[in-house]
Amino acid sequence: MNKILGKPIADTIKEYVLRCVIQLKTVGITPSITVILTNDDPSAISYAKSKQKIADNLGISLNIVKLDNPNQNELNKKIAELNLNKECHGIMLEFPLGEKLDIEDSINQILPIKDVDGLTKENIGLLTMGFEEKAIIPATPQACLELAKVKTNIAGETVCVIGRGRTVGKPLVNHLINNDATVLTCHSKTKNLDKILEISKVIFIAIGKSDFLKNTDINNNHIIIDAGINITNGVLTGDVSKEAQLKSKYYSPVPGGVGVVTTAIIFRNLIKCIEQQNN
Repeated sequence: MNKILGKPIADTIKEYVLRCVIQLKTVGITPSITVILTNDDPSAISYAKSKQKIADNLGISLNIVKLDNPNQNELNKKIAELNLNKECHGIMLEFPLGEKLDIEDSINQILPIKDVDGLTKENIGLLTMGFEEKAIIPATPQACLELAKVKTNIAGETVCVIGRGRTVGKPLVNHLINNDATVLTCHSKTKNLDKILEISKVIFIAIGKSDFLKNTDINNNHIIIDAGINITNGVLTGDVSKEAQLKSKYYSPVPGGVGVVTTAIIFRNLIKCIEQQNN
């Protein structure tokens, strides 16, 4: 089997988080995270509820706050309240946000030490500068690297990142560089993608285009980490075609790969937030 499954990695992370939660409770700290919903998007509601189940199993208090199509000021006010609430250790905005809301402004209202998504400019800045031990690193890039490490030592390898998005591609590039990979970044303006793929051992992709990577793009030595999310005929798919998956040496499936690990890492990030809040 050439699948790199996310569940074993996620289970190990959850075991670590559970140990931390038990230890924190012995000193009077019950880890708590607040997830903010700003609309009735079905996927956002579904993701929030799935996190609720995991949090319950880990002994973490997860509160879902539903705001009914707030304007920017209303959302910012709610985030400010949570920033000041010492019993709230982590704040997460469930995407997509409402149409009236500015993503950058909304994210950067969150205190960096409560930013479990790791998307504030302070945390991204620390990541970019290589200060990973101080940064809350975005969960999906962490998940991508952990999946790749199952099958290869990333240090020194030539890898390709397809996609330069705010939440995955850009932070993933820096995360890989900090872990000593040689990184080639590709996007919609890239020319000769086939030649770049040819010299890459690991391909990370997160562009949101179903079946973007085809059989002809892949060789038998490629390791593919698929962080794409698409709904195709009502089915969740990644960015890699089935033919390309089968041809590759190893690949992470969608679902069952990056997403499973990402969710677990959010709670590991929460533990790091609490450590920073308590020095």
